[in-house]
Amino acid sequence: MVERERLNQLRQKLQKHFNLSELKTLLFELGIDHQELSYTNQVELTREIVAFFVRQETVPKLMQACIRARPSANWGLPWRYPNSVPYLGCIGAGRVYIRPPEEWKYAEDWIDIPSSLHYRIDELFALRAQGNSMIDAGVLDGDFVIVRYQPIVENGELAAMWIEKYEISTLKRFYFNIEEKSVELKPYILGKEGKSKEEANSIIISEGEVVVFGKVVWVVRETK
Repeated sequence: MVERERLNQLRQKLQKHFNLSELKTLLFELGIDHQELSYTNQVELTREIVAFFVRQETVPKLMQACIRARPSANWGLPWRYPNSVPYLGCIGAGRVYIRPPEEWKYAEDWIDIPSSLHYRIDELFALRAQGNSMIDAGVLDGDFVIVRYQPIVENGELAAMWIEKYEISTLKRFYFNIEEKSVELKPYILGKEGKSKEEANSIIISEGEVVVFGKVVWVVRETK
């Protein structure tokens, strides 16, 4: 781990140089190879460096954009891009099983999210929805859903799940029947009269046949 005085020295330099193009040079001066930060135990150092930049009121938005730039700005953070979460694949049409959080930092693609979301950034990941089963819940085919990683959800919450019986991932509303020890996964499609069709298309399985990846907390829609 780099000594605290070296970090303080770096901060002093950064106060004079509000230009990310010089950051690699500054790191080199302190004996830190930015290309190796992802593979060492210097996560704490790089987190503090980026946090320092973000706190500066005089830092232009372009600087934060540069921090997120791929692939050169890999600062070794568990979350290498501020206000971005790892994209882990499509859900609703295949065998997508979510990797454990410790592997998320190796994701190749990242999705920007609003800084106003009141969740820890290291608990969130993104999936692309496939299908129209949740269209009336505001999730369209092709949308990115932002999911909070958690193994338990409340009844009625929209969740990303894995169904062991069918070996598929799905995006549905979760309902647990405590008496029957079963789980009902409901889509959300409204009929012409505004009545829900979800009961006709729901999936009922035993408690042990479903793995909850997490709760959907946001939807990102690409504009064309």
